Amino acid sequence: MPQPDQVEAKKRLESLSGTAFNTEYLAVQLADHQKTAHLLEWEINAGQDPAVQQLAKDALPVVLEHLRQVQALIAETSGAPPQGLAAASPVMPANRR
Repeated sequence: MPQPDQVEAKKRLESLSGTAFNTEYLAVQLADHQKTAHLLEWEINAGQDPAVQQLAKDALPVVLEHLRQVQALIAETSGAPPQGLAAASPVMPANRR
């Protein structure tokens, strides 16, 4: 079931087109990927189920790569430098994978 913020984002996106749609879509993707990365990092560091922690460790690099791609698209379309979680995140150390 979609969360309230997801329902609201869908409504906003449905009302837009062209550049406005692209800008808002990228903003939604940025926020969602940042939230997901934070949740995965929390699970890795504080989770209590080793299988779920491993799943989070496996998923985090993929989510961070997607986040970097969204940031690059935002930078490309807006002319602003990449910002946010993935722009400042170092490569995950081998012992955390």
